[in-house]
Amino acid sequence: MRRVARGIDGRPGSLRGALRLAALIGGLSLLLTSATAGAGSGASSSWSPTSLVWGNSLVTCNFTVERPVIAMASPADQHSGVSAAMGTMTELSPNGSGVAAASLSVPGWSVLNLTNATDFRVGYVASLPVTAAGGTGAVLGNASFRIEFALESYASSSTPDGGSVGVTVNVSNWPWSAPVDRLALTLPVWPTFADAEHLIVPPTGTSTVTSASNATGAPREYLALDASANATSASGGSAIVAAAPQMSIRPESGTVTVTFGSEAGTYRTLSYHATLGLVRTPTVAGIPLYEYALVAGASSGLSVAVGAGVRRIRRSPPSLLYAEGGP
Repeated sequence: MRRVARGIDGRPGSLRGALRLAALIGGLSLLLTSATAGAGSGASSSWSPTSLVWGNSLVTCNFTVERPVIAMASPADQHSGVSAAMGTMTELSPNGSGVAAASLSVPGWSVLNLTNATDFRVGYVASLPVTAAGGTGAVLGNASFRIEFALESYASSSTPDGGSVGVTVNVSNWPWSAPVDRLALTLPVWPTFADAEHLIVPPTGTSTVTSASNATGAPREYLALDASANATSASGGSAIVAAAPQMSIRPESGTVTVTFGSEAGTYRTLSYHATLGLVRTPTVAGIPLYEYALVAGASSGLSVAVGAGVRRIRRSPPSLLYAEGGP
């Protein structure tokens, strides 16, 4: 049975309640705001040997302590979010074949609390073996890795970076096999709740992976990849290295492979940055625009056009419903 809009007075089809609500929040002219607008409060963190959780007014982050894995979501919807991890770092020959690799998904990382007055910040540090390709299992040496995640402690709509987490991957002392080789980093990414979200296959040439709502198709979170990395040469000089992402994306999971430069086998250090963030969705009275469109009529005051399904608006009074089309 098709549900219809119900006003505060309880009569089907009535817009009286909606008009009263509009008057309470600013009259007949509703202001567009950000879905993640906040008062800049809500900062919290929990740190223990088995659990690490951050939060500000826009973002909640859950970390796996034994290895660098993050699950990021909006605190307004706990059954949502996107997760990302570290996969492998591989040395590639000029023809693209693997020469050696280090697994970054192994447990045993040391975790550092680097939080300061303005940012939540955590570092994962490990010295990991680099093994030769070809099945011999020969260890060519150890490489040093440092993965850092950073989030503004306090955020609001006036802090554009408050809804995003910076991810920095640092590698040093890689035991290069040849100076003409280069490195490639894999980053697994997936919706934290597959029944609530799915990954969107990005257009060709796009360096952003998006996780979207299964119910509405609206984008919720993203992973954005930088187009370059910073490196230190064997002589100690600084260099900017091109970073070329390639993506293998399915709705339930994906892998991003970032290849760094060419003939990079003389670099002593490499530092690369990516961003996990919330998609800032415009709203009307705090309700996402993709869920309904508000149209002001010259004589009728307001009319509401809505999409598919029926949802309860979590506002007082609780009887206010809106209809989303469909039988």
